[in-house]
Amino acid sequence: MVMAEAMACGCPVIASTNTGAVDLFTHGQEGFIVPIRDPRAIADYLTLLADDPSLRARMSAASLERVRHLGGWTAYGDAYVAFLSEMRASRSTASQAALGDQSWGRRENVGAAGTRFDS
Repeated sequence: MVMAEAMACGCPVIASTNTGAVDLFTHGQEGFIVPIRDPRAIADYLTLLADDPSLRARMSAASLERVRHLGGWTAYGDAYVAFLSEMRASRSTASQAALGDQSWGRRENVGAAGTRFDS
């Protein structure tokens, strides 16, 4: 989330490979993706951005455009809710198939005192 917030502010991002950066931005376009535990690579890209204002400006514009393309937090939230709904629906379908038609909707429960009851 921090990377997307930085991009929404027009900041080029420097992130390591294990942060999900590859799913958010393109190396060399909106920022840089570095190997994990490589402070030298981070320092090199920070120096590059500090020394090249036109590169910073291009990456800043690309970051803002990428965030616009993603649709903002509302689109992200809507996509996440849709994903969770699909997962729940597929789980229900799989549960029905595993239980078979005769037992769907019935389960055996055990009360606190060990008493069994059906629901």
